[in-house]
Amino acid sequence: MCAGIWVKRNGQYLQALGARHRFVPLSVLCLSAAVAIALMTRLNRASDPILLSTTNGLIAPLFAVFVAALSIDGSRLSSVLRLAPFVLLGEISYAIYILQIPVAWFLRSMFSGQWTVAPATLFVIYLVVLIAASFLVYRYYEKPLRAGLRRRLSGEGRR
Repeated sequence: MCAGIWVKRNGQYLQALGARHRFVPLSVLCLSAAVAIALMTRLNRASDPILLSTTNGLIAPLFAVFVAALSIDGSRLSSVLRLAPFVLLGEISYAIYILQIPVAWFLRSMFSGQWTVAPATLFVIYLVVLIAASFLVYRYYEKPLRAGLRRRLSGEGRR
């Protein structure tokens, strides 16, 4: 959130910086991604004196830098990520986050027992079901609820 507020407040300056030095945003993107990947592959080895986890927010600052750099990047990567399917994935991302475990439980119960499915096939099925369920939750629950809250909080719903 802090990185989003910072980018919002300094967006014009950052856009100008990105336009003047085209390599800067892409370099920051690549560097932050490389450091995050290096940290994730290095963490939690049995020989480490202190065990760290990528799930405790350790990489959050790198992710914030990555997102900030992406927001001012003018490369093909940014233009690809602005395509409608990727924007939709961003819109349904909260539902994806919330439904990961319930969908996994549902599929585990469906495919346990008599059916044998290759792990790669099961993963593809999981992704398709997860994205479809997330879209439905977003479209028929989250989006209408958000619109209703906006109306109510803006005073349109009061009489």
